[in-house]
Amino acid sequence: MRYASIRNCGLFYTTFMFDSLGRVKAQKKELRSFLLFCGFIALFLYVLSPAHRTDFSLSKAECVNLNQLWQTKYRNDFQFDDTWSFESFECGTADANMAHALFLIDTMGGEQNDGTKGFGFYAWMKQVNPVFSKRLIFGYSGISYFGPHQIDINVDKIRTSNPVELAGVVIHETRHLDQGYNSHVPCKTDSKNQCDMRLENDPLNGGAYSYNVAFYDQLRQDVNATRSIEYVASKLLKSTIEGKFNESVSERRFK
Repeated sequence: MRYASIRNCGLFYTTFMFDSLGRVKAQKKELRSFLLFCGFIALFLYVLSPAHRTDFSLSKAECVNLNQLWQTKYRNDFQFDDTWSFESFECGTADANMAHALFLIDTMGGEQNDGTKGFGFYAWMKQVNPVFSKRLIFGYSGISYFGPHQIDINVDKIRTSNPVELAGVVIHETRHLDQGYNSHVPCKTDSKNQCDMRLENDPLNGGAYSYNVAFYDQLRQDVNATRSIEYVASKLLKSTIEGKFNESVSERRFK
């Protein structure tokens, strides 16, 4: 009787032990599956997040390259007043951001996805030959002065904008100098804001916002455009077309 009791206890213990090990293994498997699922969701959200799609951070090598271009090319191709530093800069500074914007304008005029060649915005800017200055401006990203042929860029805009946005400001103000007058009119939807009258069939025949449309469209279609460039350029293209022209943009012009 005692032997049977001990044997029954042993069987119970063995069964209990195996059941416990089975439950532990099952729980570990469920935990592993849950962690993999969470990791997949995190990766999915990271890829889709605007922060990931607007990453314009520079590597050390890229920063060195921008410094070289700033010293040997951009300072020679354009005029800069004494508000700019002509020494080597650190990444993330105003001068570095301006150099990055000029780099986009300089390098994104080549082959497009459809095999055509883009407009040479950099060469066009050299012909216009603006004097670049930077200062604190309230309410504007930049201002053009036709007498001194100067462009003032809001220093806060330079510090906080990504290179696509900043390049758009540079293109916009340069077009004003190229035209020789302010072609903006009050927006129909809000007279306190400025718009172009219309988007021309060929944007390069239009005003400053038409030039923005041509520039953003070219950026997003450049064969060398990164995902961040494509995303921001497409977003700015859409907002410019939808909000900066008083005459509605036809489907043909939109295409």
